[in-house]
Amino acid sequence: MKRTTITMLAAATATLAISVALAASGGNAVQTRQATVNGKPETILTTSKGMSLYYFDKDSPDTSTCTGRCAKLWPAYILKSGQPTGPSSIAKGLKVFQGANGRQVEYHGHPLYTYVQDQKPGDLKGVGIFPTWHVATASLPAASASGSSSAGGSSSSASSGNGSSSGSGYSSGY
Repeated sequence: MKRTTITMLAAATATLAISVALAASGGNAVQTRQATVNGKPETILTTSKGMSLYYFDKDSPDTSTCTGRCAKLWPAYILKSGQPTGPSSIAKGLKVFQGANGRQVEYHGHPLYTYVQDQKPGDLKGVGIFPTWHVATASLPAASASGSSSAGGSSSSASSGNGSSSGSGYSSGY
């Protein structure tokens, strides 16, 4: 009986620890990972599920210009509640703003998006297909009020190191 109680207590403690860790991230996390962008290693930003994050040159701090049809291809990275979290190397640059798409996460003033053609973690299919969209990197400088800076992002070929590469053959005016 004593052994069963201790085993059950240990299992309950482990379950509680896992639940607390999941609640702490709350799906609000922006993560980083290494990828090859423009032929060089970069630290890129991803969702808590490992999906690549992008930014749009036409946006400005606290303003998303990708709405409606655009947002169907480039869904905004939205938080239902709370503040975005991330590794200490990027955490200070993360915030959320209320915009046309909802409570959207931004990094250094750049609203963040995923790309609908990225089907699994590690995909970078949004890189290089439109000249105004870029993968968000940890070195992305602050956005200006008149529009995003493309320094620190990429619009050329990319590889996640797992065989994924850019390009979907889709053409659009975005």
